[in-house]
Amino acid sequence: MATLDIKLKRPNKTYQPGEKIKGLISVSSKNDLSHNGITLYVEGNVNLHLSAKSVGMFEAFYNSVKPIQLINYSMELAGPGKLYQSFHSLNSIRVL
Repeated sequence: MATLDIKLKRPNKTYQPGEKIKGLISVSSKNDLSHNGITLYVEGNVNLHLSAKSVGMFEAFYNSVKPIQLINYSMELAGPGKLYQSFHSLNSIRVL
């Protein structure tokens, strides 16, 4: 069994389109581990939520709004191979 840890360099930051997200992705295992490749998938959606005080004109709008996808991104971190007890990869992705 392996563990995966993702640590963002600035986890509390609100990122804007075009900015890079930087961090460390660490996969570790007590034993050597064969794999078919490691890919990072990032997906971000937004849903509209109204408070109990919001009624009337927003109600019709709320019922017709579906979740909006903000980001859908994938990045291959490693091709097929073997992890020898620990694997670390510094990576960054660009927010679209």
